[in-house]
Amino acid sequence: MAFKDKFKQCRQEKKVSQKELATFFNVAQTTISKWEKGERTPNYEMLKKIADYFQVNPNYFLVESTEEFNLQMFNGNVKHHVDQSEIYVANAIGHLFTLKDEKSKKLTLQIMEDVLHLDIPQLEALSNLIKTMK
Repeated sequence: MAFKDKFKQCRQEKKVSQKELATFFNVAQTTISKWEKGERTPNYEMLKKIADYFQVNPNYFLVESTEEFNLQMFNGNVKHHVDQSEIYVANAIGHLFTLKDEKSKKLTLQIMEDVLHLDIPQLEALSNLIKTMK
């Protein structure tokens, strides 16, 4: 089940309207609607807030199925604690492979490969740059 379906199901089970959620999360009602239609997805910080609101682990929204996300395909055996950001990144990589445009796919893969070679100060600088671009 995709994020959009789980999100809508949680909202309906809690018997809360889109408008009420929009007010609570300080977003437009159309944003909630687009999340439920799968037209948009929340960023990771908002996802954590949503998970807290519905009292679920963020992983609940991130992992569509055990088949879709299997960390073992990334590192052989799971020997470390897997946090939500790793799952988010793994799912983002999985969605990358659904891109239809080969040029976009190759460019994105190259960028991701380059990012893997950055050290901590470089990653922090990149993170700050991305924040200023939003």
